[in-house]
Amino acid sequence: SDEKEEFLEDWYAILGCNASSSKENIEKSARKLFLKYHPDKTSDPEAPAKFLLIQKAKEILLDETKRKTIDEHRDKILKRKEYDSRRNDKMDSERKRMKEELAERMNAATSKPSVSEAEKAKAEAAMRKKRIS
Repeated sequence: SDEKEEFLEDWYAILGCNASSSKENIEKSARKLFLKYHPDKTSDPEAPAKFLLIQKAKEILLDETKRKTIDEHRDKILKRKEYDSRRNDKMDSERKRMKEELAERMNAATSKPSVSEAEKAKAEAAMRKKRIS
């Protein structure tokens, strides 16, 4: 369960770092945030929770194994999002094509004369017949 918990947060964002940040930068960012959110230094009611989160982020990102696992998981998520985005774009273009095709069919159907040529011929023949009689 601890491993799954590690995937629920963006630990880099919590510390204001990114995946290419060095251990020194991670420690420096954590130190600044510890001072800002230390429960004894602020009256922010969320400070204790933020302080613990910063502690956890620092612990995870300074542990090579955990950081590698987090980075691999992040990469998988990014690849999946990229794939989904390309797939949606492709589906959107397919939907657009189908919508245009349908519109063309609808236009063709509505622009056709509602009375067929055969029906017109029958009607004209009937009118001629009436005139004759």
